[in-house]
Amino acid sequence: MRIGENLFNLFRKKPKELSKEAFELNNKGSEFFQNNNPNKALECYNKAIELESNNADSYYNRGTVYSSLGDYKRAVEDFNIAISYLPKDEYCYWARVKCHIKLKNWKNVIKDYSTIVKLNPDSIIAHKERGDAYYKLGKYREAINDYTEVIAKSAVSAHSYYYRGCANNYLKRYSDAIYDFNKTIELRGSFDDDPYLPWVGLASVYTKLGQSEKAQECIEKAKENGYNQKSK
Repeated sequence: MRIGENLFNLFRKKPKELSKEAFELNNKGSEFFQNNNPNKALECYNKAIELESNNADSYYNRGTVYSSLGDYKRAVEDFNIAISYLPKDEYCYWARVKCHIKLKNWKNVIKDYSTIVKLNPDSIIAHKERGDAYYKLGKYREAINDYTEVIAKSAVSAHSYYYRGCANNYLKRYSDAIYDFNKTIELRGSFDDDPYLPWVGLASVYTKLGQSEKAQECIEKAKENGYNQKSK
């Protein structure tokens, strides 16, 4: 049994690949983990792996425990092994990519999200978070492509409008940046970051365009939304 699965959805591979003893150890480990006893859970998964070193679920479960303990490098090692046995298992990639994010391995983040997108092209989250990784690496065109995909699937994505606006600003696509920042303001109710950010973005664009009055108007709006210029 994998952590997070119920007894009616135990296998994504053929059941015969998991012996009864290893199956029971995985179940027991999951119970320990769910009862906040990760060390006992690790003992169970270690024993299951000793019994069957080619069982993906045991590595997946142990990796999940390592990840919960903040041992992301060990978690990645276990997810790597699980993926080697189940290369088309989307859940393994989701588990591993979260560790790569914690480790700030943005190239690996992009790689895993790209695989997830291939396995599940309709995943809005994968496109959004791959866009964020591209943005962090300064790959603004690639980031724009992912944010545009998110917007096409979910027109209320203020996050994607904002960061696409920032990327457009960096690429000197000022009219596109203005549109995106204005859409972020329009959708401010769903914007999770500081509400003044799109106003500061607009001010930046108008400053670059030499429109100082509009830029100052945007700064005043930013202040109304909590912007403290002196501390920035």
